[in-house]
Amino acid sequence: MFDELIQVEVGQGAESKIFTVHKGVASFYSGYLQAATKKCYKEGQTGVIKLPTENIAIFGRFVRWL
Repeated sequence: MFDELIQVEVGQGAESKIFTVHKGVASFYSGYLQAATKKCYKEGQTGVIKLPTENIAIFGRFVRWL
């Protein structure tokens, strides 16, 4: 459950940041990430989720909390 990693790209362009998180933990605490990592979606197949409109600092706090 916690051995598979996913990458979440937050922000756009040069200002974006990539966070690497455990899929199982992120999916447990985020319904959005749980749905996005399903294999029927491109994000679930590639293991890369893009969140261009999210705040990098806030998502970073979420990742640290996880």
